[in-house]
Amino acid sequence: MRKLWTDHIVWTRDYIVAAVDDRPDAQAAATRLMKNQEDIGSAVEAYYGQAAGQQLTSLLKQHIAIAVDLIKAAKKGDQAAQKQASDALVSMMKAHLSTTTDEVVARLKHDYIIKQFPDRFTAS
Repeated sequence: MRKLWTDHIVWTRDYIVAAVDDRPDAQAAATRLMKNQEDIGSAVEAYYGQAAGQQLTSLLKQHIAIAVDLIKAAKKGDQAAQKQASDALVSMMKAHLSTTTDEVVARLKHDYIIKQFPDRFTAS
């Protein structure tokens, strides 16, 4: 999972640079970035089932699509579209921060995934 999230950072930056610079590989970078969202969702499926994996994939793809819209609007100088995309990202970020807070609380309580799926993990 750590590698998938690291890839998320790498592919996001690759897309941003390609899109902002109007490089010919921008579409390929976007395609690869979207594939990464599917990869992350698939990894979650292994533990939480297909519905959870698909829901995460959908949310991640929405996040990327909004970021793409923001880049396009910024390049065009379209303030209204920039605000709309920015507002959507802020809303998603608030949800993300809430989830991150939940994660911190779970870790402080030692409520790890291994407790949910002890048969899938071995003691090290």
